[in-house]
Amino acid sequence: QVRMHVFGEDNCNGPITFMSANADTCYEFVAGIKSLRVVHHDNSIRYNALNVYSAPDCKSGPVLQPILNDGCSAVVAYKAIKL
Repeated sequence: QVRMHVFGEDNCNGPITFMSANADTCYEFVAGIKSLRVVHHDNSIRYNALNVYSAPDCKSGPVLQPILNDGCSAVVAYKAIKL
C-alpha cells in the first residue's frame, strides 16, 4: 500500500486529503486534485513509481510519478492513479 496526501492547489499547498493505493487497482482522483505527495509506502512494495492516467478508468497510457521521495508531484492533468 502507498499512502499519499492530495491537494486541491498547486505545489502541495492548501488542505490535505488522505488517499491510499493498493497494487493493481485504479483509483480516480476526486475533481479538483492538482498535486500529491507520497508520505508512506510498505516495505514489501518493489515499485519505484506510481502510474497516473489522463483517462479516469486507467485505460490511457500511463505516466510515471516517483514514490521514493517526498517531493510534490503535479497531477492536475491526470484523472486516475494506479500502483
